[in-house]
Amino acid sequence: MRLLTLVRHGKSSWKYDGLEDFERPLNQRGWKDVPNMALRFVNKGHRPDYLLSSYATRALTTARLFAQQLKYPVERIRLSEQVYECFSDDLYDVIRGFNDQHWHACLFGHNPSFTVFVNDLCGIDLDNVPTSGVVHMKLSIEHWKQIESGCGELVDFDFPKNPS
Repeated sequence: MRLLTLVRHGKSSWKYDGLEDFERPLNQRGWKDVPNMALRFVNKGHRPDYLLSSYATRALTTARLFAQQLKYPVERIRLSEQVYECFSDDLYDVIRGFNDQHWHACLFGHNPSFTVFVNDLCGIDLDNVPTSGVVHMKLSIEHWKQIESGCGELVDFDFPKNPS
């Protein structure tokens, strides 16, 4: 069994004209929501041993804020261009490349790819992974290279406006 967590980046700012999409920073709400979600994640006892982020500024900032709460060294966060503007097949390929020394991986990225991927992996019909949303899954695999459609089980889905 492996554990996989997907975290959609915090709410991003559109106020800076001329920035490329991947350069957009978090906005004020993102800076508030992400640390709160990271704390909730840690308080549930989750401790990923591998963090991988899209290279987009808003995703990497989200990953760094989670790393702080997890006491995970920020210099160990890995970046991937494949996680930015990707399809489910791209995410499967990225995950299949993980080293088996890691049992719980956490990816930081974007929609719509995260929502589509979660639905395919777990065989569910989630409408949307909102900004700062956290999807935690258990995978019925021994090795990362075995990940495939339907091998996941949704364990926890949390987001800033979740009433729980």
